[in-house]
Amino acid sequence: MNDDSAPKVPSSALEFTKQLITLASGVLAISAAFVDRFRPAHPAVLVILAVSWLCLVGAVWFGLQATSAIVQTARRPGFRPPADYVRKAARLAKLLFVSGLSSFALFAFIALATLSPGKQGPVACRCCTASTVP
Repeated sequence: MNDDSAPKVPSSALEFTKQLITLASGVLAISAAFVDRFRPAHPAVLVILAVSWLCLVGAVWFGLQATSAIVQTARRPGFRPPADYVRKAARLAKLLFVSGLSSFALFAFIALATLSPGKQGPVACRCCTASTVP
């Protein structure tokens, strides 16, 4: 079989979706790890965080779908995804990623701007506060 007859893999599209998946997963992991640091005064603000996480999970899902279709096209000569499937999945992944990142930034801004009294970030240890107390 001649290698020229095999479909070319759009490496830029594959790299784009891999980077998008990595970034969305990273934002999810970091925001989940530090969610206890953000204690908004009103619990309804957590809805914004939930929307952010749903968008980021959707970005990962559609990024994986686009990556899978690109790889299958390259590995299986007879495979043809539906028309514009890769483009639509990649666009949707990008849109969900930007939406998820924007909504997380909004959540963080609101949460930091409306911190409840007495919940102003991490508690300092005694060794740090002992030198400032007379």
